[in-house]
Amino acid sequence: EEFSWIRYSTSLFLVLASLCSFLLFVRTVRKSGFLQETFWLVLAGGFLYGGLDEVMEIHEAIGRFLQKALSYSGEITDYVTIGYALVALIVIFLLIRARIGEFVSRYRISAYLFLSGVCVYAISTACDTVDVIVHAKMVSFAKVFTADPSFVMSDAWHLLWSVKNSFNGFEEVFEHTAALLFLL
Repeated sequence: EEFSWIRYSTSLFLVLASLCSFLLFVRTVRKSGFLQETFWLVLAGGFLYGGLDEVMEIHEAIGRFLQKALSYSGEITDYVTIGYALVALIVIFLLIRARIGEFVSRYRISAYLFLSGVCVYAISTACDTVDVIVHAKMVSFAKVFTADPSFVMSDAWHLLWSVKNSFNGFEEVFEHTAALLFLL
C-alpha cells in the first residue's frame, strides 16, 4: 500500500503526461493515420490509469481481490504490477513495430526520454518486487540466530524492516522519476 507523499506528485506528472498525450492525439486525428493516433490515445489512457492508480491504489485492490478469490496466502500485488509492465511493453512494442518509428526519427529527444522513462519504471518495478523477497530471506536468516521467533521483528531487528523500507523508498523515487520523464 502507498503511504508516501511522493505519490501525489507522481500522480500529477502521470495525469499531465496523459493530458499531453491526449492533446497530441487530438492534433494527429485525420493527419497522421490510425496507428499514430492509436499510439497517442493508448499512451493517454495508460498514463491516466497510472496516475489514478497511484492515488487510488487500484492495483492493490486488484491484488487483494485476487488474493482472496484465489485463496493465495502470499503477496500478489507485485504480480499485478509486473502484469501491467508486461502489457505495456507488448503494446509499446506493437505500436513501435507498426511504423511509429517515423515519429521516433523526427522527435529523437522525446523518444529517448520516453525510453528512459520505461527503463526507470522497470527499475522501479524490480525494487517493488524484490523488497518482499529480500525481506523474507533476511527473516529466515535472522531466525537462525534466535530461538524466539517473535523477537525477529522486535526493535533489535530493525535492520530487517530498514531494507524493505529502503527498497520501497527507491521504488517510489524511481517511479516518480519515470513519471517525470514521461511528462517531459
